[in-house]
Amino acid sequence: MPRWFVLSITALFAFLAIAALLGESPSAQFWGRWPRYEGAVTLPVYVASAWIGARLLARPGSARTALYLAVCAAAIAQGAVSAIESTGLRPIPTDIERPGGLVGQATDQGTLAAMMFALLLPTLLLACRRGHRLWFRRAWPARVLLVSATTLALLTVFWSGCRAALVMVIIVIPAVAVGEFITSRRRRGQQRVADSRALDGSPNSASNATGVIRGGIAVAAGLAAVAALAIATPSMRDRFTDLTGSAMKSATDRAAMWQETVGLIANRPITGVGPSGYVDAIVPFHTQEWYDSVGTTVLDSPHSLLFQAAATGGLLTLAGVVGLALAVLAVGLRRWWRLGNQGGSSADAESAALTAGAVLALMTLGGVLLSAFTAPSTQILGCLLVGFVVAKARPSDATAQAPGRSVRSARRRVVRSLALSGAVAWAAFLGVTAAAEIPLQNGSDLADMRREIDANAQFELAQSLRPWDSDIAKLATRAFARSALNDVPTAADYAVSWGNRAISVTPNDVTVAKALALGLDRSGDVAGARHLLERMLARAPYDPTFVQHYAEIVARTDQH
Repeated sequence: MPRWFVLSITALFAFLAIAALLGESPSAQFWGRWPRYEGAVTLPVYVASAWIGARLLARPGSARTALYLAVCAAAIAQGAVSAIESTGLRPIPTDIERPGGLVGQATDQGTLAAMMFALLLPTLLLACRRGHRLWFRRAWPARVLLVSATTLALLTVFWSGCRAALVMVIIVIPAVAVGEFITSRRRRGQQRVADSRALDGSPNSASNATGVIRGGIAVAAGLAAVAALAIATPSMRDRFTDLTGSAMKSATDRAAMWQETVGLIANRPITGVGPSGYVDAIVPFHTQEWYDSVGTTVLDSPHSLLFQAAATGGLLTLAGVVGLALAVLAVGLRRWWRLGNQGGSSADAESAALTAGAVLALMTLGGVLLSAFTAPSTQILGCLLVGFVVAKARPSDATAQAPGRSVRSARRRVVRSLALSGAVAWAAFLGVTAAAEIPLQNGSDLADMRREIDANAQFELAQSLRPWDSDIAKLATRAFARSALNDVPTAADYAVSWGNRAISVTPNDVTVAKALALGLDRSGDVAGARHLLERMLARAPYDPTFVQHYAEIVARTDQH
C-alpha cells in the first residue's frame, strides 16, 4: 500500500486510541463493545482486509478470479435466502419484521447486495462482450454465473427494503453506462478518426451519436426495470409508500438522533467520546420528545458515518475520514481513467472492469453509510476493495529477484516470517473470540428456560474465552434480570453478581443499570437499587423505565 495511505491510517488509529482512553469506559471502548466491537478487535480486521486487497489483487491473476467467484457465490447464497424470506418463511429463525438474510440486518443485507451488484456489473458486461471465462474453459459458464449472481444481488436489494441501497443502484446503472461509453470510445477513437478521415476527411460523428442514443436507451430501460421491480416488490414498495408505519418512523427517528448528536459533538468537538462511547454519551442528550417518539431504544451509533466519525473522534477525525475517502475515490477514478486509455488487451480490459466495479462498490457503500451505521458484514468487503484501489503496482517476479537485492530480500523474508507468526496468533485470538458466541447464546437460552446454574456456567465459559469483553457481563445481567421478573429463584442474585461486574467497567451503561436495579430490588437490596436509580436519573431524567422503577421503590419504602 502507498505510504500516504499507511500514514493516514496509522495517524487515524492513534487518535482513536487516545480518544478511547479518554472516554467514559476506557477499557471497554479500547477493545470495542457489543454488538460490533469496533475497537482493537474489529478495526485491525478492516486494515488487514485492505492489506490483503492490495497484496493479492494488485496484479492480474488467479486472486482476482477467486474474488469474483467468492462474490458470485455470496450473492447467490444471500439471494437464495432472501428469496425464501420474501415469501414469509424464516430459514434462519428470527422474530424481526425485516430478517436481513444471511447478515441478519436488512440495511446490511441491502448494502452488501448493492455493493456486489456494482462490483459484478462491469465484469458481466465484459464477459458478454469479450467472453471473459474466469476459471472456466468456455465463456458461457462464466456468463451464466455472472448473470445469476448479478441478478440475485439486484433482487436482494429490493427484498431487503433498504431505500439507500436502491438509490445507489439507480446511480450505479448510468455510471456504468457512461464509463463503458467513454472507455470504448477512447480505446477506438484513433482508429475511428483514421477510418473516417480516409473516407471524407472528418471524424464519423454520426457513429458517436448513434452510440450515445443506444446507450441512453439502454440506461432508460435499465432504470425503468428497476422502478418496475421496486413497485412490484412489497418490501421495497412499502418502504416508500408507508407514510405512517415503520418506514416513516425510521426517517423521523434519524432526524431526531442526528439533532441530538449535534449537541453531543458540540460538547466534545476535539476528542469526541471515543470508539464505542456513543452508546453511553448520548443518553444525557435524550429529551422527553425522544422517549415519546423513539422509546427507550439504546443507540450505539448515530446511523450516519459522518456523525459517527465526528462523535467518535471529534471534528479532526471527521476531517480525516472525509479526506481519506475523497483521496481513495480520486485514486480509483484516475486509475479507471488510465486503464480506459490503455490498449485493448484482455488484461487491460479485465483490470478496467475490476477497477470500475471496485470504485462503484465503494461509492455505494459510502452513499448508504450517509444514513446507516458501519458493520463488519459490509466493511470487510469495502476495505478489501479499498486496498485494491490504492495499491501500488507490484514488481514482477524477475524484477524482485534481480541481482543486488539479496540483502533486501533477506530482510523481507524475516518481516514475512514475523508477519506470518503474528497473523497465526491473531487468527487464533479471533477464533477464540468467535467461539465465545456459542456459550454466550447457550447461557441466554438456558436462563430463559429457568436453568440458572447451567446458564451461569455458560456465561462464565464465555467470559473466560473473552476476558476483555465487559459486555458478556452485560448480556448475562439482562438474561438473569428477565428471569428475575418471572420470580425464578436465584436469578436476581445472579443478575446482581453479573451486573456489578459490568457496571464496574461501564458505569454509565443504562441497559446494565436497568437490569442491575431490577436484580437489586428483587434480591432485597432496595436501598442499593434506589441509590443506583437516583444516579442514573441524574443522567437520564426522562427515561420512563428509570422513572417508573424509582417511583415504585419510593412508594414502597415510604409506606414503611
